[in-house]
Amino acid sequence: MNIAINDKLYAVTEAAFGQSSNLVIIQDRVKLVSVGSESILFEALSMIELYQTHYEVLKCLRKTTVRSTYISLLEWKRTLETEIEARISAAQ
Repeated sequence: MNIAINDKLYAVTEAAFGQSSNLVIIQDRVKLVSVGSESILFEALSMIELYQTHYEVLKCLRKTTVRSTYISLLEWKRTLETEIEARISAAQ
């Protein structure tokens, strides 16, 4: 999943480039910089990714009409909320 920063700027995992632990910031399909897992920017981008995933799950929850899918998405939503709260608590 692309981590949206703004309309033309986003980050992706570097798995497509052969390394899975780093993120790459891309603007207009051009690789700008690689972000290592030890940097503060990596933490910020991973938090944005977490919020973005949570938002996508909420969108799917609103659209689904299948009960089993709804229950599965609801559990995933709760897991994401727990992880968000844990990261916020750890940062304070």
